[in-house]
Amino acid sequence: MEIYDLFIKNTDCFRTKIYLNIVIFVFIIIVIFAPYCTKAQVDFPVSTSIQLSPPYSLTLADYVNNPSKINITLRVPDADAAPLQLKLKLIIKSNSISIQSKSTYIPTPIQLSGGDVEILDGTDLAGYFNLENLDFTGYSKQAYTTSQKLPEGIYEFAVEVYEAKRDIILSNIALTLAVLELNDPPIWTFPANNEVVEATNPQNVLVSWLPRHTGSPNSSFTTQYEVTMVELASENQNPNDAINSQSQTPFFSTTTSETSVILGPSLQAMVPGRKYAIRIKAVDNAGFGLFRNNGYSEVLSFVFGQPCLPPTVFRTTKISQRSATLSWTPSDRNDSYTVDVREAIDGYKDSDWHSASLNTSQSVQSNLEAGKKYEYRVMAGCKTLISEYSEIQSFNTLTSIVDNFSCDANATPSINGSTAVKTTFNINDKFKINGLWLTATTVSAGAGGKFTGSGYLQVPMLGFVKIKATFADISINNNDEALPGGTITIDAQ
Repeated sequence: MEIYDLFIKNTDCFRTKIYLNIVIFVFIIIVIFAPYCTKAQVDFPVSTSIQLSPPYSLTLADYVNNPSKINITLRVPDADAAPLQLKLKLIIKSNSISIQSKSTYIPTPIQLSGGDVEILDGTDLAGYFNLENLDFTGYSKQAYTTSQKLPEGIYEFAVEVYEAKRDIILSNIALTLAVLELNDPPIWTFPANNEVVEATNPQNVLVSWLPRHTGSPNSSFTTQYEVTMVELASENQNPNDAINSQSQTPFFSTTTSETSVILGPSLQAMVPGRKYAIRIKAVDNAGFGLFRNNGYSEVLSFVFGQPCLPPTVFRTTKISQRSATLSWTPSDRNDSYTVDVREAIDGYKDSDWHSASLNTSQSVQSNLEAGKKYEYRVMAGCKTLISEYSEIQSFNTLTSIVDNFSCDANATPSINGSTAVKTTFNINDKFKINGLWLTATTVSAGAGGKFTGSGYLQVPMLGFVKIKATFADISINNNDEALPGGTITIDAQ
């Protein structure tokens, strides 16, 4: 029994607490809304309502410059009511700020008769939004004048109707709530900041961003994006300084309603290895300035790929009268080459170059002329990119020396006092003719100490290049010098 009584007592206590909380809550509601409820029960001669159209601006002038942003409807329900002269009291307030019409403001009276309905828009309300006719509390007029914006927050827009001359309230309080806030500017999704994007030819770079205003209760219905890009003067130039420079001409700019742009082949060509800075500005088409930082995103910088560099360290080998082998050391990522060759003459033109394409770092040039100077240059390919041309290189083909080795009766070889003729001459033995040594690779002996065979001449002034030659009926003295007579033939290749 005692347990039961205790339970009942505790239950009653619990119920008492609930009822007390409910009473307190109802009391608070009554205290807060009593003024409105009391006035609502009064039969005012004028009925009024207020409506705002989103998105809501934090700038008061926008409600005048865009008349449809605000509408106030006044109606005289009693068709038999006497004509009225009315004025309004505008109230705009948040939890910390209150802005309302000055009691000393005397507007042009609004004339209404029984049964009339009057709809006022921003143009009609211009005087009520004039800063000189408003009292500011919690936020100074000077602060508003400086920023031209109210602080962000939830605001109550309200209006009351008074008799124009006697300040007697003639209507209910009409109010509406509006979330006045700025939206965040977009953020970049591609490329990442300081990323090296792939450089292609033709160029094709996608830049994209993510809007951050679409989920806002004060979202701009129609937003466009102003895209501006500049090329940095150097890799160390600050991207923000470059994008904000008044003297730097934009590399690219456009306006779009999309959330990406493609830097394609129709635009100015970017230079591989160069750095670029790009920024977006989100703009609401209505011009209400609904974005933080004036709609500007962060400045993004990126590098357009790596440059394709031409080859280096050139070599010219196997030079003869009619041919030469050109070779070079590839630069990083070189995978193809264009070799241009021309004869070095005064007054040459670019059309004098003869070009060939190849995939190796060596080119054999043939059908050249003896005793001529030639120039060549090499351009490399790196996948779809191409390099600049290398510096011009040069070489000389060998001079024809056949005439200098016609060992006939009139030849006067340099003989150092010995005319004795050798009776033996073997492979790899040498003899001198006009200051050049000929090394035998084949030899056959003839009558009278004359030898026939083949070999090669070595020319010191050409890096001891070896030139093929044949000899017939050559007599050689004990100083290894060829005596007059016989013939030597040079291989022209």
